[in-house]
Amino acid sequence: MLYTDDGGLHSVDFDGSHLVKVATATCLSSTRRVADHDWRGPIYGTDDEWAIPCVNGDLHYSRQWDPLPKRYYASDKPERAVADAILNDLRPISRHQELEFADIANARNNAESWNNSYKSRLGRHGRASTLHTDSQLFDYLAGACVRNAITWAAWMNS
Repeated sequence: MLYTDDGGLHSVDFDGSHLVKVATATCLSSTRRVADHDWRGPIYGTDDEWAIPCVNGDLHYSRQWDPLPKRYYASDKPERAVADAILNDLRPISRHQELEFADIANARNNAESWNNSYKSRLGRHGRASTLHTDSQLFDYLAGACVRNAITWAAWMNS
């Protein structure tokens, strides 16, 4: 029996009173691609390859996920319903795997945190102070150097 939980697909058995997870499907690859365009730009989908555990040998399953062409829907609209709900719950890295991928999963959060911090300190409402890209890059790198110096000083004083 298959069951989805926290973005993962699990093989489960019944132990008499509860369902018990026996094995978990593994996403072998998930490749992003442009699926469609709208007035804001590209809308991305993914090509996913899964290995679903089975006692008779793993089943390999490929699926192409494309978001609906419209980005936002009211929650009560019928076009929001999914054709295959179990497959739409799958995530390439499910919650139970987060410790395995902690080294790379947190990298984007750190980068986004730095970008947000940097933009909030720009004097013109989060806008660059010059139009020239070389000057913008210099400002950004100088800001990163200052942030690194502050972090280094805090570490040395601790």
